[in-house]
Amino acid sequence: MVGLNSDASVRRLKGPLRPFVPEAERAEVLAALAAVDYVVLFEEASPAGLIAALRPEVYAKGGDYAERPLPERPVVEAHGGRVVLLPLVEGRSSSALAERVAARLGGERFRSRFLVAWRAQSGRLERALEGSGPPAGAEPAARGAGAGAVEAASALARLLAEEAEVLRLLGGAGGEEGAAGGAEAPAEAGAVALRRRLESRERDLEAALLRLPAGKLGGDGAAGEGDLAARLEALLLERERAVALLAAAGGAAGGGRA
Repeated sequence: MVGLNSDASVRRLKGPLRPFVPEAERAEVLAALAAVDYVVLFEEASPAGLIAALRPEVYAKGGDYAERPLPERPVVEAHGGRVVLLPLVEGRSSSALAERVAARLGGERFRSRFLVAWRAQSGRLERALEGSGPPAGAEPAARGAGAGAVEAASALARLLAEEAEVLRLLGGAGGEEGAAGGAEAPAEAGAVALRRRLESRERDLEAALLRLPAGKLGGDGAAGEGDLAARLEALLLERERAVALLAAAGGAAGGGRA
């Protein structure tokens, strides 16, 4: 039996550009293998709930977890099961496939998909900021905010720093980084000021990406430029985390006011 991340689960883990292949097609390919009897989709980020229900005697996972903790290991071992880490096949991954596709097709298609996801995400981020309660730009601990607000403020700080770095990389690769992409603007407290900073950064980054030669995203530029697509995808994931934390903080604040 194979547990398979649903499309929603993959998006939460790897960003809104994923998965490349829909869950129904991925499940069909796996089910066609002679060694596979059943394929089960799970919506959560971790298969721990599925493992607890199925209680497998042997749980197989990729060898990349040899160097880091496996979150579901305690669930497997709680009912006497054992974890087996299988070696990875070098170069066989959806990330490697994405890099090869980008190199062959050029970066224009990636840029179009990125911008669609980026603009939709910007709307969600703005709505999450509006509903997140106390100003996210100020020090939440000093205002006595809850743990959710503290975590959301930290996520926004990381997001601003990551956007600044990506903007710098785009400028260095030929995106002609604008003035806003150079020196960091002074930190301002308050949700309104924070929203303005985010909106300004979003405009600068989108403009720099549109000016960037498509080949720079296709892996045919100078050394290191092939990482731009991966870095942009990681930025989408960082923004998605910030949206989720802001939404959670807003929900908690709303519950407290009710």
